Amino acid sequence: MKRIGLLGAVIALSLLVGCFTIHEVNQPEEVSQGEHLLITLGVSIEGYDDNPTKGVACVMLPYDWTVDSAFWYSPYHMGRGWDEELIENETWTGYAETRFPSGDMMDWHGYITEDAYSNPVADSGYHVYAIYYYITVGQELGDFGLCYLVSDTGLTDAGMGFPDAYSPEHWTPEDVMAVWWDSTFNVAITVTETKVEESPYGLYFYQNAPNPFNAITTISYTLPTASLIRLSIHNVLGEEIKVLKEGMVSEGAHMEVWDGRDKNGNLVSNGVYFCRLLTDERVFTKKLVFTR
Repeated sequence: MKRIGLLGAVIALSLLVGCFTIHEVNQPEEVSQGEHLLITLGVSIEGYDDNPTKGVACVMLPYDWTVDSAFWYSPYHMGRGWDEELIENETWTGYAETRFPSGDMMDWHGYITEDAYSNPVADSGYHVYAIYYYITVGQELGDFGLCYLVSDTGLTDAGMGFPDAYSPEHWTPEDVMAVWWDSTFNVAITVTETKVEESPYGLYFYQNAPNPFNAITTISYTLPTASLIRLSIHNVLGEEIKVLKEGMVSEGAHMEVWDGRDKNGNLVSNGVYFCRLLTDERVFTKKLVFTR
């Protein structure tokens, strides 16, 4: 079984007015053949840039895995929430492959947003984003290291139609230093054999993204079978302050959004909160941090 030969690390480079950072990669450690999988990334960028650019997200997966869809979310775009499906982009797929060769049994998948965006000033000094990958696991068994890269185009043309000197396929290693980007390599995951009649969905409760957050945050979970659930927000005293979802929920992937308000519609105070998911099988808890 092939192991990609890249050091497990988080690399952050910045020679412009901002810097991308991947804070969180939320993926399970073990999946089954053919399983439908949701992977989320929590990303931020420091600084300010009023030049609209397109978001870039690249992921390296085993060769027989499929990216069903991918989304880029930002609460700051034009003063409103921005949840946009990413478009597959051969230029950025090629760039990632050229700079970080995938080798045997792995492939890069590059995506960009359709719209360009700017990074307005935030009180915190940074801006938060979330990237979602909906993926179908392949049939190859074994241990793999998934890789992630985030950036933006630096130009609204996103690598299509602008002069060769600025096109990623013509960059030298030194040119890479002039682009905002961050990468996380070798996030371990094991593919196991699918049991007979096993649901393609596992029972997972993912960390909210973005986190910390100061506008809205998305809470994701998957259910292997239809289940009676209760998804709620609690303060540090354990008091329930908001119910996000309650009742029978179907098998599959689900997402709920919390806007930082309690059951009375009042904005909560800055601090730590807990999201609790009660299912037929078990109880999950995740820590959330709200800032404003």
